[in-house]
Amino acid sequence: MVKNEKFWFAVFTNPRAEKRVAERLELEGYEVYLPLVTTVRQWSDRKKKVKLPLINSYVFVRTTKKELRGTLNTPGVVCILTYLRNPAIIRNHEINNMRILLKQVVDEHGFQTIKSEDLAKGEAVEILQGPFKGLSAEYVQHQGRYDVALRIEALGSVILIHVDQEHIRKISA
Repeated sequence: MVKNEKFWFAVFTNPRAEKRVAERLELEGYEVYLPLVTTVRQWSDRKKKVKLPLINSYVFVRTTKKELRGTLNTPGVVCILTYLRNPAIIRNHEINNMRILLKQVVDEHGFQTIKSEDLAKGEAVEILQGPFKGLSAEYVQHQGRYDVALRIEALGSVILIHVDQEHIRKISA
């Protein structure tokens, strides 16, 4: 590992402070990624489209381990996500998967399922076509429909999307 090598880390924020924390971290010179999804919120007098974090209370920061401690001085940052008492590194492909996922609007009904090769639950797959092309994920079966789970191991988070089985390929070990 190179001394000044940059990695992605997750910082935990105060509730509903993700956007402000991301802005502050960017002003401090950090490379920041805050995945946002657009959703429609209903008030008594109107509906409005709002952008909300994909994962509540987390902002992703790309920096060196040495500079990471400086993020704790940013107002709204509570702590750094750790694993075995060390800052948890979020792998580049997990960040890329979130970016691919957010490029497209996920239709709540998904795509029509077409019979294809048999896949076992938990197998690593790659999406070959469609809006999620290039995404690496874990295959699951959910309520009789075929879905792909995008797992972000360091956060313990899983995002389910529905993908046509013709567009899935097993990743060789």
